[in-house]
Amino acid sequence: MTELNHDSDKNTIALPPAVRDVTERKRAEEALQQSEEIYRMLIDNMQDGVFIIQDGKIQFVNEAFARTAGYTVEETLGRDFIDFIAPEDKERVIDKYSRRLDGENVPKEYEFNILHKDGARIIVNVNVGLITYRGRMASMGTIRDITERKQAEEALSWQVEINAAMVELSGTLLSPATVEDISALVLDHAKALTNSPYGYVGYIDPKTGYLVCPTMSRDMMDICKVTDKNNILKEFRGLFGWVITNRKPILTNDPANDPRSTGTPPGHIAIHRFLSAPAMLKRKLVGELSVPSSVGNKIHVMRYYDKGDLVGQIALANSNRDYTERDLALVERLADIYAIAINRYWVEEQIKESLTEKEVLLKEIHHRVKNNMQIISSLLRLQSRDVTEKKYIDMFTDSQNRITSMALIHEKLYQSKGLAKIDFDDYIRDLANGLFQSYGANSNIGLKIDVRDVSLGIDSAIPCGLVVNELVTNSLKHAFPDGRRGEVLISLHPTPGNMIELIIRDNGVSIPEDIDIRKTESLGLHLVTILVENQLHGEINLDRSKGTEFLVKFKDVK
Repeated sequence: MTELNHDSDKNTIALPPAVRDVTERKRAEEALQQSEEIYRMLIDNMQDGVFIIQDGKIQFVNEAFARTAGYTVEETLGRDFIDFIAPEDKERVIDKYSRRLDGENVPKEYEFNILHKDGARIIVNVNVGLITYRGRMASMGTIRDITERKQAEEALSWQVEINAAMVELSGTLLSPATVEDISALVLDHAKALTNSPYGYVGYIDPKTGYLVCPTMSRDMMDICKVTDKNNILKEFRGLFGWVITNRKPILTNDPANDPRSTGTPPGHIAIHRFLSAPAMLKRKLVGELSVPSSVGNKIHVMRYYDKGDLVGQIALANSNRDYTERDLALVERLADIYAIAINRYWVEEQIKESLTEKEVLLKEIHHRVKNNMQIISSLLRLQSRDVTEKKYIDMFTDSQNRITSMALIHEKLYQSKGLAKIDFDDYIRDLANGLFQSYGANSNIGLKIDVRDVSLGIDSAIPCGLVVNELVTNSLKHAFPDGRRGEVLISLHPTPGNMIELIIRDNGVSIPEDIDIRKTESLGLHLVTILVENQLHGEINLDRSKGTEFLVKFKDVK
């Protein structure tokens, strides 16, 4: 069809084909240029980084990509993309890149670390696919900085691990464990939570003043080539000796150049990083000093304690990363618990030597264990003052209530006449009322308790009390949202066959159908199944038809 135009007199004229082709091409070029400008504006204003890689080199990036890596756009273009990948992830990223170009079905989305210009590692989520770029195949994708999210997830996971460790250690405080078992358990948790392959936990022998390290032979002796191997240290030298002599913790990631170090004897394991804290008893906080950090906007709080009594020491070495203030705070918490456990152990030994009446012995133990549990609860309460996020505050509250449920067992045993069994009617009422008060349950939630003729020994009472604590806590926290009215029932009574039947029921919002109490990530419900099946050797069933009902059946452990 011939394209028409008009002259100045408005007469219709036909355009020659060549002119018409030039006009159409010019219009197409203008439209293409306008489209490219729009797409360029969209890409430059995206929060995610955008990149194109061809022949292993970066052909295009937007401002967000360059900003994430700490470079300008000009500094990134033409460079090998692998230059930006952290060493530990290079092989994995190259493998995915090559296999994708070869036509293999490779996941489009995954995570890895890139190196910022200043040397820092940035965790990114990448989503990449193949395109044709300038006539040839290329990779195009987006990256998103997820460092803060990953750090938050890691911090939460770490806190959950700590809480689980504290629960296990609290149980050890109540058990008749030996000082060797206590030391080994504390060391296992300290090593796991700080990624330390080596370490020891030792106590001061009250008779000789020597440091006895029962864990050293289990952990280091086979590797260490020192000729005079001994797990009893009579002289306190070097970094570990400085901790004992000064009763202060040490954190050093460069021991060789630390002025407090005297080196290591021939054949000793090389120490590349070292972290240690004294286990002190009766320490009192005498002051605090807040010091701005040289990195970021963090504030370090330095706490000053009086000397107290030296009970032992925790020492760790050669983590696969630098030790941090967080690691030090953890080890100090473990050292506090270790001091309590060791002190309890020595107290028990002294009582066994000095008391002839079993009744006095048992009463004293229950009383002291109850007090030790209260000390642990106070330590958690003190630690929670530094926490502002609600989910972390809830973790501390849950841990304190678990400890309270165990301490209450020992208080009841201390007050009882027989010292062997507990009347669970009074115990359940005290425990439930304490939980209602702890979680601020209002008058909209009623409490019904039906406990008949049940007395349990300590081996059943402690896990049963913890089960009641966890299930009532679950109801108070989740079953009655937004001021909903309802009732919590606690029923405990004997059944035929020498069985005990425990029912915890609420008529609120039921536990979702997709939650399996044996596979849930909830520490509370996971703890319940372990306590019922492994310690009470019973069974647990869940009914969600009318709210939530847990039915637990077990035999009293003799």
